[in-house]
Amino acid sequence: MKRFKNLIPYTAVRFASLMGSSRSQSGRPIFVVSMPRSGSSWIGSLLGLGPDIQYLREPFTRTYVTRHSGESMVEFDIAAPPEIYLDVKQRIQAGSAAFRPSVLAHLSQWPPYSHGPARMVIKEVNPFACGWFFQEYKPVLIFLTRHPADIALSFQERGWWDAGGDQLRRLEEFGRRVAKCWCAAINHAEGHDQFLHVKYEDLCLDTEGVLETVYGFCGREMSPSVRSSVQELSSATADDTENPYDIHRNSRKQVDKWRDKLTQEEAEALCTGFESVQLPDAYCYQFDRGYAAQNEDRDAASG
Repeated sequence: MKRFKNLIPYTAVRFASLMGSSRSQSGRPIFVVSMPRSGSSWIGSLLGLGPDIQYLREPFTRTYVTRHSGESMVEFDIAAPPEIYLDVKQRIQAGSAAFRPSVLAHLSQWPPYSHGPARMVIKEVNPFACGWFFQEYKPVLIFLTRHPADIALSFQERGWWDAGGDQLRRLEEFGRRVAKCWCAAINHAEGHDQFLHVKYEDLCLDTEGVLETVYGFCGREMSPSVRSSVQELSSATADDTENPYDIHRNSRKQVDKWRDKLTQEEAEALCTGFESVQLPDAYCYQFDRGYAAQNEDRDAASG
Protein backbone atom coordinates (compact mmCIF):
# COMPACT_ATOMS: atom_id res chain seq x y z
CA MET A 1 0.00 0.00 0.00
CA LYS A 2 2.82 2.40 0.88
CA ARG A 3 4.50 1.74 -2.47
CA PHE A 4 1.23 2.43 -4.28
CA LYS A 5 0.73 5.69 -2.36
CA ASN A 6 4.27 6.81 -3.30
CA LEU A 7 3.78 5.87 -6.94
CA ILE A 8 1.60 8.89 -7.77
CA PRO A 9 3.98 11.58 -6.41
CA TYR A 10 6.98 9.72 -7.86
CA THR A 11 5.32 9.64 -11.29
CA ALA A 12 4.55 13.36 -10.98
CA VAL A 13 8.19 14.13 -10.12
CA ARG A 14 9.52 12.03 -12.98
CA PHE A 15 7.06 13.62 -15.43
CA ALA A 16 8.02 17.15 -14.30
CA SER A 17 11.67 16.23 -14.78
CA LEU A 18 10.96 14.82 -18.23
CA MET A 19 9.29 18.11 -19.14
CA GLY A 20 12.44 20.00 -18.13
CA SER A 21 11.33 21.28 -14.73
CA SER A 22 14.20 21.49 -12.22
CA ARG A 23 15.53 23.54 -9.31
CA SER A 24 18.73 25.55 -9.64
CA GLN A 25 21.55 24.45 -7.35
CA SER A 26 22.53 26.70 -4.46
CA GLY A 27 25.84 26.59 -2.60
CA ARG A 28 28.39 23.81 -2.40
CA PRO A 29 26.89 20.34 -2.47
CA ILE A 30 27.20 18.34 0.73
CA PHE A 31 28.43 14.74 0.46
CA VAL A 32 28.03 12.25 3.31
CA VAL A 33 30.38 9.34 2.59
CA SER A 34 31.11 6.15 4.49
CA MET A 35 31.39 2.41 4.07
CA PRO A 36 28.05 0.61 3.97
CA ARG A 37 26.53 -0.02 7.44
CA SER A 38 28.31 2.95 9.03
CA GLY A 39 25.43 5.32 9.75
CA SER A 40 25.48 7.43 6.61
CA SER A 41 21.75 6.86 5.99
CA TRP A 42 21.05 8.24 9.45
CA ILE A 43 23.17 11.39 9.24
CA GLY A 44 22.36 11.88 5.56
CA SER A 45 18.63 11.82 6.24
CA LEU A 46 19.00 14.46 8.96
CA LEU A 47 21.18 16.70 6.79
CA GLY A 48 18.76 16.13 3.92
CA LEU A 49 15.77 17.69 5.66
CA GLY A 50 14.36 21.03 4.56
CA PRO A 51 12.52 22.72 1.67
CA ASP A 52 15.75 24.36 0.46
CA ILE A 53 17.47 20.95 0.15
CA GLN A 54 17.40 18.14 -2.42
CA TYR A 55 18.59 14.88 -0.87
CA LEU A 56 19.79 11.94 -2.96
CA ARG A 57 20.52 8.52 -1.44
CA GLU A 58 23.45 6.77 -3.13
CA PRO A 59 22.72 7.90 -6.70
CA PHE A 60 26.12 6.66 -7.93
CA THR A 61 26.22 3.40 -5.97
CA ARG A 62 22.63 2.30 -6.54
CA THR A 63 22.77 3.09 -10.24
CA TYR A 64 26.10 1.25 -10.55
CA VAL A 65 24.94 -1.82 -8.62
CA THR A 66 21.67 -1.96 -10.59
CA ARG A 67 23.62 -2.27 -13.84
CA HIS A 68 26.61 -4.20 -12.48
CA SER A 69 25.42 -6.39 -9.62
CA GLY A 70 28.12 -6.94 -7.03
CA GLU A 71 30.57 -4.83 -5.07
CA SER A 72 29.39 -1.31 -4.31
CA MET A 73 32.80 -0.03 -3.23
CA VAL A 74 34.44 0.08 -6.63
CA GLU A 75 38.00 1.36 -6.93
CA PHE A 76 38.87 3.45 -9.97
CA ASP A 77 41.32 6.00 -11.33
CA ILE A 78 39.74 9.43 -10.82
CA ALA A 79 40.92 10.33 -14.33
CA ALA A 80 38.88 7.41 -15.74
CA PRO A 81 35.71 6.95 -13.66
CA PRO A 82 33.06 4.37 -14.55
CA GLU A 83 30.72 5.49 -17.32
CA ILE A 84 27.80 5.16 -14.94
CA TYR A 85 29.37 7.73 -12.60
CA LEU A 86 29.62 10.17 -15.51
CA ASP A 87 26.02 9.49 -16.47
CA VAL A 88 24.80 10.13 -12.92
CA LYS A 89 26.91 13.30 -12.73
CA GLN A 90 25.15 14.65 -15.85
CA ARG A 91 21.74 13.91 -14.35
CA ILE A 92 22.62 15.71 -11.11
CA GLN A 93 24.03 18.73 -12.95
CA ALA A 94 20.84 18.97 -14.99
CA GLY A 95 18.70 18.79 -11.85
CA SER A 96 17.11 15.63 -13.23
CA ALA A 97 14.96 13.35 -11.08
CA ALA A 98 15.64 10.38 -13.38
CA PHE A 99 16.50 8.00 -10.54
CA ARG A 100 14.95 5.00 -8.85
CA PRO A 101 12.41 5.82 -6.10
CA SER A 102 14.87 4.70 -3.42
CA VAL A 103 17.33 7.43 -4.51
CA LEU A 104 14.80 10.27 -4.30
CA ALA A 105 14.48 10.38 -0.54
CA HIS A 106 11.98 13.24 -0.26
CA LEU A 107 9.72 13.65 -3.28
CA SER A 108 8.37 16.90 -1.80
CA GLN A 109 11.77 18.51 -2.53
CA TRP A 110 11.34 18.14 -6.30
CA PRO A 111 9.15 19.84 -8.91
CA PRO A 112 6.20 20.00 -9.20
CA TYR A 113 6.04 20.08 -5.39
CA SER A 114 8.93 22.49 -4.74
CA HIS A 115 10.60 25.25 -6.74
CA GLY A 116 13.43 27.73 -6.34
CA PRO A 117 17.14 27.23 -5.53
CA ALA A 118 18.11 24.16 -3.50
CA ARG A 119 21.33 22.83 -2.02
CA MET A 120 22.20 19.26 -2.94
CA VAL A 121 22.90 16.70 -0.18
CA ILE A 122 24.23 13.37 -1.48
CA LYS A 123 24.76 10.28 0.64
CA GLU A 124 27.24 7.72 -0.77
CA VAL A 125 28.89 4.48 0.37
CA ASN A 126 32.06 4.31 -1.73
CA PRO A 127 34.98 6.01 0.06
CA PHE A 128 37.23 5.07 -2.88
CA ALA A 129 35.32 7.68 -4.92
CA CYS A 130 36.12 10.61 -2.59
CA GLY A 131 38.91 11.87 -4.83
CA TRP A 132 36.56 12.01 -7.80
CA PHE A 133 33.85 13.70 -5.71
CA PHE A 134 36.35 16.39 -4.68
CA GLN A 135 37.54 16.83 -8.25
CA GLU A 136 34.09 17.09 -9.82
CA TYR A 137 32.02 18.79 -7.13
CA LYS A 138 34.38 20.60 -4.70
CA PRO A 139 31.88 19.65 -2.00
CA VAL A 140 31.66 19.90 1.74
CA LEU A 141 32.38 16.25 2.56
CA ILE A 142 31.37 14.57 5.81
CA PHE A 143 33.32 11.32 6.21
CA LEU A 144 31.78 8.85 8.65
CA THR A 145 33.65 5.92 10.20
CA ARG A 146 32.44 3.10 12.46
CA HIS A 147 34.28 0.38 14.36
CA PRO A 148 35.29 -2.21 11.71
CA ALA A 149 34.00 -5.04 13.93
CA ASP A 150 30.55 -3.47 14.10
CA ILE A 151 30.56 -3.01 10.31
CA ALA A 152 31.48 -6.69 9.87
CA LEU A 153 28.81 -7.75 12.35
CA SER A 154 26.19 -5.70 10.52
CA PHE A 155 27.23 -7.29 7.19
CA GLN A 156 26.78 -10.72 8.79
CA GLU A 157 23.36 -9.83 10.20
CA ARG A 158 22.23 -8.55 6.79
CA GLY A 159 23.24 -11.75 5.02
CA TRP A 160 25.88 -9.84 3.05
CA TRP A 161 28.59 -12.18 4.33
CA ASP A 162 29.79 -15.47 2.85
CA ALA A 163 29.49 -17.91 5.74
CA GLY A 164 31.64 -20.56 4.06
CA GLY A 165 35.38 -21.08 4.01
CA ASP A 166 38.00 -19.75 6.42
CA GLN A 167 36.10 -17.15 8.45
CA LEU A 168 39.16 -15.81 10.27
CA ARG A 169 40.91 -15.23 6.94
CA ARG A 170 37.76 -13.51 5.64
CA LEU A 171 37.57 -11.27 8.71
CA GLU A 172 41.23 -10.34 8.33
CA GLU A 173 40.67 -9.39 4.68
CA PHE A 174 37.59 -7.40 5.65
CA GLY A 175 39.55 -5.42 8.24
CA ARG A 176 42.20 -4.66 5.63
CA ARG A 177 39.52 -3.59 3.13
CA VAL A 178 38.01 -1.17 5.65
CA ALA A 179 41.38 0.43 6.37
CA LYS A 180 42.27 0.66 2.66
CA CYS A 181 39.09 2.48 1.71
CA TRP A 182 39.42 4.86 4.68
CA CYS A 183 43.04 5.50 3.72
CA ALA A 184 41.97 6.32 0.15
CA ALA A 185 39.43 8.86 1.41
CA ILE A 186 41.93 10.45 3.81
CA ASN A 187 44.60 10.75 1.13
CA HIS A 188 42.15 12.27 -1.35
CA ALA A 189 41.09 14.81 1.28
CA GLU A 190 44.58 16.30 1.55
CA GLY A 191 44.51 19.92 0.49
CA HIS A 192 40.73 20.16 0.93
CA ASP A 193 39.58 22.14 3.96
CA GLN A 194 35.92 21.17 3.51
CA PHE A 195 36.43 17.67 4.95
CA LEU A 196 35.05 16.65 8.34
CA HIS A 197 35.65 13.26 9.96
CA VAL A 198 32.83 12.04 12.23
CA LYS A 199 32.91 8.83 14.25
CA TYR A 200 29.63 6.91 14.32
CA GLU A 201 30.16 6.13 18.00
CA ASP A 202 30.36 9.83 18.88
CA LEU A 203 27.23 10.47 16.83
CA CYS A 204 25.36 7.74 18.72
CA LEU A 205 26.34 9.01 22.17
CA ASP A 206 25.86 12.72 21.53
CA THR A 207 23.60 12.85 18.49
CA GLU A 208 22.41 16.43 18.79
CA GLY A 209 25.83 17.80 19.75
CA VAL A 210 27.64 16.10 16.86
CA LEU A 211 24.93 17.13 14.39
CA GLU A 212 25.22 20.70 15.64
CA THR A 213 28.91 20.54 14.67
CA VAL A 214 28.14 18.98 11.29
CA TYR A 215 25.44 21.54 10.49
CA GLY A 216 27.79 24.37 11.45
CA PHE A 217 30.58 22.93 9.31
CA CYS A 218 28.17 22.91 6.36
CA GLY A 219 27.20 26.53 7.01
CA ARG A 220 23.67 25.60 8.11
CA GLU A 221 21.61 25.93 11.27
CA MET A 222 19.52 23.19 12.85
CA SER A 223 15.89 24.25 12.72
CA PRO A 224 13.43 23.31 15.49
CA SER A 225 11.88 20.71 13.17
CA VAL A 226 15.30 19.12 12.57
CA ARG A 227 15.97 19.01 16.33
CA SER A 228 12.61 17.32 16.79
CA SER A 229 13.51 14.77 14.10
CA VAL A 230 16.85 14.11 15.82
CA GLN A 231 15.05 13.25 19.04
CA GLU A 232 12.58 11.01 17.23
CA LEU A 233 15.10 9.15 15.11
CA SER A 234 17.70 8.59 17.84
CA SER A 235 15.40 7.38 20.62
CA ALA A 236 13.36 4.79 18.73
CA THR A 237 13.03 1.22 19.99
CA ALA A 238 13.78 -0.36 16.58
CA ASP A 239 16.71 -2.73 16.58
CA ASP A 240 19.53 -2.31 14.07
CA THR A 241 18.78 -5.71 12.53
CA GLU A 242 15.20 -5.03 11.46
CA ASN A 243 15.64 -3.01 8.26
CA PRO A 244 18.95 -2.29 6.50
CA TYR A 245 17.83 1.24 5.54
CA ASP A 246 15.80 2.12 8.64
CA ILE A 247 16.94 5.42 10.18
CA HIS A 248 14.94 4.99 13.42
CA ARG A 249 17.17 3.59 16.14
CA ASN A 250 18.07 3.62 19.80
CA SER A 251 21.37 5.32 19.12
CA ARG A 252 23.21 4.33 22.31
CA LYS A 253 22.52 0.63 21.71
CA GLN A 254 24.43 0.77 18.40
CA VAL A 255 27.82 1.36 20.05
CA ASP A 256 30.23 -1.59 20.39
CA LYS A 257 27.61 -4.27 19.74
CA TRP A 258 30.36 -6.54 18.43
CA ARG A 259 31.85 -7.01 21.91
CA ASP A 260 28.97 -9.31 22.89
CA LYS A 261 28.71 -11.13 19.56
CA LEU A 262 32.23 -11.72 18.17
CA THR A 263 34.85 -13.91 19.81
CA GLN A 264 38.23 -12.49 20.76
CA GLU A 265 39.78 -14.64 18.02
CA GLU A 266 37.45 -13.08 15.44
CA ALA A 267 38.20 -9.60 16.76
CA GLU A 268 41.94 -10.27 16.55
CA ALA A 269 41.61 -11.42 12.93
CA LEU A 270 39.83 -8.17 12.06
CA CYS A 271 42.46 -6.23 13.98
CA THR A 272 45.32 -7.92 12.10
CA GLY A 273 43.90 -6.88 8.75
CA PHE A 274 42.86 -3.40 9.87
CA GLU A 275 46.21 -2.55 11.46
CA SER A 276 48.16 -3.76 8.41
CA VAL A 277 47.29 -0.39 6.83
CA GLN A 278 48.69 2.70 8.53
CA LEU A 279 46.05 5.24 9.48
CA PRO A 280 46.09 8.49 11.49
CA ASP A 281 45.35 8.08 15.20
CA ALA A 282 41.90 9.65 14.82
CA TYR A 283 40.85 6.64 12.71
CA CYS A 284 42.15 3.90 15.03
CA TYR A 285 39.94 1.60 17.12
CA GLN A 286 40.45 -0.83 20.02
CA PHE A 287 39.76 -4.51 19.31
CA ASP A 288 40.03 -5.89 22.86
CA ARG A 289 36.62 -7.25 23.90
CA GLY A 290 37.51 -6.47 27.50
CA TYR A 291 37.85 -2.79 26.66
CA ALA A 292 34.08 -2.30 26.89
CA ALA A 293 34.55 -0.08 29.94
CA GLN A 294 35.13 2.76 27.46
CA ASN A 295 31.35 2.80 27.01
CA GLU A 296 30.93 3.77 30.66
CA ASP A 297 33.49 6.53 30.22
CA ARG A 298 31.65 7.83 27.17
CA ASP A 299 28.31 7.68 28.94
CA ALA A 300 29.70 9.64 31.87
CA ALA A 301 31.23 12.24 29.57
CA SER A 302 28.06 12.68 27.53
CA GLY A 303 25.61 12.47 30.41
